[in-house]
Amino acid sequence: MDHIQILFKEYDTLRAESVARLGGSYQFLTIAAVLFTALTAWISGHQASSTLWIIIGVFVASIILFAVVTWRHLCLVAKRLQQIEARINDLSGANLLEWETSWGMGATGLFLRRAPK
Repeated sequence: MDHIQILFKEYDTLRAESVARLGGSYQFLTIAAVLFTALTAWISGHQASSTLWIIIGVFVASIILFAVVTWRHLCLVAKRLQQIEARINDLSGANLLEWETSWGMGATGLFLRRAPK
């Protein structure tokens, strides 16, 4: 099997994993927002106890932990995709792949997007 084909298989797998992880994180954040809204509505009708504040703290800490782990994983996948793009482009002698290297979050930023490289 050709080296480029093998690298493309890894590239396709990592892109699919990245898309699935990002989609899953959006779903998780939606569920967390709904639960937070329900919890806020419930709190407004009841007296807040120390147990309730502990539950809220655990809830917020869980969301933060999930966000950090997901962010770290997506950054690792993006870095590997950049390496694969560079390797495939070197082997082919053409600029076949450029998404992560030029247009992806690592190249242009997440919130304040810069122009592509």
